[in-house]
Amino acid sequence: MPRELITVDVATTDLVKVEHALRQRLAPYRNARIVTLTSVPPNLWQWRAHTQILAAIEYDE
Repeated sequence: MPRELITVDVATTDLVKVEHALRQRLAPYRNARIVTLTSVPPNLWQWRAHTQILAAIEYDE
């Protein structure tokens, strides 16, 4: 059961759109399971409406 760290960058803070982007990123993996999930908020000097998701996943080969 391999593990991998993936990132998802979304130009919004809308959680529905963030979830949709995460699901799209997980689509190529077979039976992907999220082990840990964290969000990195935007810095004040960067994009204000930007979210980065870091997820550790397990998937079947």
